[in-house]
Amino acid sequence: MAWEAAASLTSTLSNQASLSAAIGLDTRRKPSMSSISSSTPVTSQWSQSGSSRLSVSCSRPSTVKSSHGWRMSSDQQAFSTGSSDGFISSHSCLTKTVSPNSDSSCSTLPYCFNSLDSLSATDSNSSSNSSSASVRSHLSPLCIPTLGSATGSELRSAAGSAPSPLMVECFEVERCEGLEGHVSISGAKNSALAVLAGAICSSEPLVLRRVPDLHDIRRMFQVLQSVGVKIQRGVDGQDSSVLVDASCLTSVEPCPDVVRKLRASFFVIGALVGRQGEAVVPLPGGCNIGARPIDLHVRGLEALGAKVDIRQGRVHVHTADGGRLKGGSFYLDFPSVGATETLMMAAALADGETILSNVAQEPEVVDLADFLISCGAQIRGAGTNTIVIKGVLRLGPAEFTIIPDRIEAGTFLAAAAITRSVVSLSPVIPRHLTAVISKLRAMGCRVQQTKIGTLKISPGIWPLRATEVTTLPYPGFPTDMQPQLMSVLTTASGQSVIKETVFESRMRHVEELQKMGAKIKITGSTAIISGRDQGSQLYGAPVAATDLRAGAALVLAGMAAEGRTHIEGVAHIDRGYERLDSKLRGLGARIQRLPCLPAELTL
Repeated sequence: MAWEAAASLTSTLSNQASLSAAIGLDTRRKPSMSSISSSTPVTSQWSQSGSSRLSVSCSRPSTVKSSHGWRMSSDQQAFSTGSSDGFISSHSCLTKTVSPNSDSSCSTLPYCFNSLDSLSATDSNSSSNSSSASVRSHLSPLCIPTLGSATGSELRSAAGSAPSPLMVECFEVERCEGLEGHVSISGAKNSALAVLAGAICSSEPLVLRRVPDLHDIRRMFQVLQSVGVKIQRGVDGQDSSVLVDASCLTSVEPCPDVVRKLRASFFVIGALVGRQGEAVVPLPGGCNIGARPIDLHVRGLEALGAKVDIRQGRVHVHTADGGRLKGGSFYLDFPSVGATETLMMAAALADGETILSNVAQEPEVVDLADFLISCGAQIRGAGTNTIVIKGVLRLGPAEFTIIPDRIEAGTFLAAAAITRSVVSLSPVIPRHLTAVISKLRAMGCRVQQTKIGTLKISPGIWPLRATEVTTLPYPGFPTDMQPQLMSVLTTASGQSVIKETVFESRMRHVEELQKMGAKIKITGSTAIISGRDQGSQLYGAPVAATDLRAGAALVLAGMAAEGRTHIEGVAHIDRGYERLDSKLRGLGARIQRLPCLPAELTL
């Protein structure tokens, strides 16, 4: 038996011409069944009911696992998805067994369906425009000959284009208890991003250690390289050591495409205007967890003598005479981490003394201050609500080690709590985790420092006790740990309450947890979580990570759920966790990283 899998491609458009224009499929004639080899278990069906609908499927669909968003078509007995409003949809099955002697067109057919998912179609007169070319350019190379053969139609690729598949990755998580082992905690993502931005302030080479290998870090590398900074990872024979040389800046305008994908890249605006007297930075992107305005950044820079103009999606900043910023005083209406870091970088090279009041006190802010001080900056008060910076003419070389990631450490503590496991973590700085440790202890976990830089968590009472949590700026309970704790609380006894005060839209993971059986009610910015004795019972389900920490929360829930949990949106998780799945497997967790198609992907 060559195949025990099924895959289908369903395309629904307002008219056949749109389909032809978008992907080059000649729909003016019906597929020829005779074009399909008798040895290839593929069927082709064509029907019209006001729209074009093409379905191609391998045999034996009963063995297929469905991906998120699929539905079973009872008349065809194959997995498919419909679409409307001028979108093309396609999906791929992941479960397959290929015989070494199987027909080549059959063995490649499922990979044809990894090429499109909700790609915008074009009208009948735009077959050669850039939009349709963009769609065709994302076709898998295998699609052109194989779908053409299987359907009796012709697939044409745009001239000169380089088709590439749109496969993404997902996690498959199974229930697991009693994990045991040690986890090495990576360098703090949020600290590394700020320090990398701050490296622009120095005109000498720098060596940064314990820099995690994350999507966000790689994007920040691209931002720095776009203004002339040289980056070399792996110095000193350590993958986590990075040489950063900003001695020869070539631009004050970083690449817009990258900046819009990474909010932290906006922080280079302070370093650029501080050193160069000018910066042009696109409005930032990043996690979709609510509005995070830049007004504090702008007003703070203006307090240091900068002229700021926002137009056409870019923030233009320059000093009055092209020289240095001027020291000044600024009160932050909210202790924003990003604004504190931006203004600290800008003030480090300003003329005179700057006083920043009501600033963020997060460990990552202190780490940035320590880095700038190691380069020659004069800063005092970091870690309190007032920071005083006396500007210097230039910053020099330095070697600096990033602090451990307190949120990664907190996530593994939560993972141990939800699975009743014995886990040790290092390196950690326990005082950075005071609020998290205190809450876990109140819930019934045993958490202790076994030696300097090492924490150990073990089961206490079970089920865990319900609790109440309010997220606050440091040293309060971190908003970045709220989703993970919510997953843990679904397994506790009693009713828990979480109030989110930092980000107004940080409850999007609730809907995904509800798909898994969690009983959670949202009222404004407050979540009421019913524990296991009040109806919450987690079951494996297809879910999607909506942001970085939401993804981590779903992984934790999957480890406590009956059955298998399929998590899409792994790219969100990879933004902030270095090899999360690998580290969990090292403890005995059942988690796999698999290729899959996104449920929705729009160009």
